[in-house]
Amino acid sequence: YMKAVDRKKLKDLFIAETSQFTENHPKSIALLERARQSMPHGVPMTWLTVFNTFAAPFVETAGGAYFTDVDGHRYLDMNVADMSMCCGYAPEPVLEAINARMAAGHQFLLPTEDAIVVSETLAE
Repeated sequence: YMKAVDRKKLKDLFIAETSQFTENHPKSIALLERARQSMPHGVPMTWLTVFNTFAAPFVETAGGAYFTDVDGHRYLDMNVADMSMCCGYAPEPVLEAINARMAAGHQFLLPTEDAIVVSETLAE
């Protein structure tokens, strides 16, 4: 037997949680207002407005499985960036490889041995 949902209580809870989120995320809210001047709904992907009824936090940094928003709140990212970051944010081996390539030059419009390695790996 399941008891009916108290719609008023649910609405009141939603209003309280939204108010608290807004109060605790002033920098994210300010960035959202700024973003609305140049992006539809103030977000780079419109689906963010479909699934979220209040502003998404704006990310400042990330490492491993966590990210921190511009208001200093730290989150465990259970979406892992929609699976594109399944190895976590800023994994050390990737950072080392990127730093090494950037230090040696990174864009030439000429062939490099790295291009062969990437092609061979893709061919496998």
